[in-house]
Amino acid sequence: MKPLEESIAPGEVAATQASYPTAREFAANRFAYFLLVLAVTSVLGFGLIYLASSYHQQFAEAGKDNADLVHALSQQAEDSLTQIEVLSIGILERIEVDGVDQFQRPRMNRLFKSQVLAMPQLAGLFVYGRSGEWLSTDKDTYPPSANNADREYFKYHQAHPDDQGLHLGPVIRSRSTGDLVIPVSRRINGPDGAFAGVFLATLRVDYFIRFYNEFLSNGNTVVVLALADGTVLTRAPFMASAVGQSLASGEIFSRHLPVATSGTVMVPSVLDKVDKLFSYQLNPRYPLFMSVGVTKSSLMQPWYTEAAIAVAVILILLLCLAYCGKALLRQIRYVMQAESSLQAAHVALQKVATQDALTGLFNRRHLDTILPIEMSRSRRNGRPLGLIMIDIDYFKRFNDLYGHVEGDRCLTEVGAAVMNSMRRPGDIAVRYGGEELLVLLPDTDPAGTYQIATRIHRAIHQLNIHHAASPSQRVTASLGWSILAPQDQATTDKKFVMAADEALYQAKGAGRDRIFPALTDMA
Repeated sequence: MKPLEESIAPGEVAATQASYPTAREFAANRFAYFLLVLAVTSVLGFGLIYLASSYHQQFAEAGKDNADLVHALSQQAEDSLTQIEVLSIGILERIEVDGVDQFQRPRMNRLFKSQVLAMPQLAGLFVYGRSGEWLSTDKDTYPPSANNADREYFKYHQAHPDDQGLHLGPVIRSRSTGDLVIPVSRRINGPDGAFAGVFLATLRVDYFIRFYNEFLSNGNTVVVLALADGTVLTRAPFMASAVGQSLASGEIFSRHLPVATSGTVMVPSVLDKVDKLFSYQLNPRYPLFMSVGVTKSSLMQPWYTEAAIAVAVILILLLCLAYCGKALLRQIRYVMQAESSLQAAHVALQKVATQDALTGLFNRRHLDTILPIEMSRSRRNGRPLGLIMIDIDYFKRFNDLYGHVEGDRCLTEVGAAVMNSMRRPGDIAVRYGGEELLVLLPDTDPAGTYQIATRIHRAIHQLNIHHAASPSQRVTASLGWSILAPQDQATTDKKFVMAADEALYQAKGAGRDRIFPALTDMA
C-alpha cells in the first residue's frame, strides 16, 4: 500500500492546505470579528446615548428659554401696571382732597392727555361719579348720555369698600374709541368714606399684542396674558375668540398652579388642544398670569436635524468598519481622529454659541455663565462690581421707519461704540436682548462705573445716526447702572441685573437719553 502522501497529487495538497486556515489565523480572524462586533456595538451604543442626551438637553434649554421669556414678559406687564398705580395715587389724592364735585376738570383733562401721550400702553384715563356719570377723561368729546355704572369694575368698587388697591377687570370694548381695552380701576371715596366714584385707566390690548409679537419667531409659539382667575386678556398671535375665555379648567390652573406659582410643563393647550411646552408665572404683585407655549414639533425640529446628522455619521462609521474589518487598527485610529475632530468642532460651536451674530458682543447665554463667576470673584477679592444696562431709545420706531436692515446696522454701530468705550480686557459687553445691551465692569467702583456709562452715552451721541421718529432727531440711549458691593452676600445675579434694569426704566420714564443709578439696597 502506498503512503497516504503518495496517494495525493502535489497540487491537491496545496489546495487542501489553503482551504484550512491555521489556528493562529483562525484566532486572529476571530479576534478581528470580535473587535469589529465590539466596535459596531460601541458605535451604536454611544450614538443612542448621544441622541438621548441631546433630546433631553433640547427640552431643558427650551424650558429655560421659555421661563426667561415668561419672566421678562411678566415683568413688563407688572411695570405697566406699576406706572398706572403710581399715577392713580396722585390722581386720587387730588380728587379726594378737592372733592369729586369740586376738582378742576379742564386741568384734569390736560393732565390725562399728557399721561396718555407719555405712556403708550394707555388707551384712556377716566373719572366717573358715584352714579357712573363721566366727570373727566383725556378725550375731547364724551359719548351721548355716557354712563358706566353697568361696567364690572364700577359694580365691583361699589360692593367692595375695603379694597383701596388696583382692580383688574376682564377685557371690554371702549365706549369712547371702540377698541378692546383692559380696565384698571380704583375706588374713589368721599370725605365720609362713602363711595364717590371710580378712577379708571384702560390698557390697549393691541399694545400687548404688538409687544408679544416681537418675541414670536414662528407660528408655533403662543403667548397668553390672563387674570389670576384664568380669564384670558389677550393672546399672541391674536385670536379674538380667545379673549374672555377661561383657563381655569386646564391642567396648569387645576394641577400645577396650586403647587407652584411658576414652572414649565408639557400639557395640552386649553385654547387649541395642542400639546405644548408651557412656561407659566403668576405675578407676585398683581393678579396676572403669564404663559408662553411652544409646540412639541417646533421645539424638537432642531433635534430632528441634529439626530439625522448623527444617524448619518453612525451609518458611515458602520459601513467603514464593515468594509475595513481586516484593518481594525486603522479604523480605530480613524474613529479616534474623527472623535477628536468632533470635540474640536464642539469647542468651536461653544465659542460661537457665546457670541451674538449681529453685533459681535457676547450673548445672554454667556452672561448667565460669567455673571455668577464675577460676583463670586468680587466678593472673594473685596472689590466692587459695576453693571450698566443700555437701551436704545425709540428703537421700534427706528425699525418701523427705516426697516430692519437699517435697524441691524444701527445695533451694530451702537455695539461697536459700547465696545470702544471700554478700556480693559476684563470688561464684558453683552447683547442682553433686542435693543438692550449690558456692560459688566469687574473691579469698578461707582465713580468708575458712572464714568464708563457717561463715555458710552457720549459715544452713542457721537455716532449721530439720524432718527426722524425720535424727539432728538438722532439715535440716543437710556442707561441704568448698579454696583455690587463686595460685602453684599445676599444679592443674587438676577437681583443685581434687575437693579440696573429698574434704574434703566427710571431713566426712560424720566424722558430717556439719560443715565440713572440704581437704588443702593438690592437685598
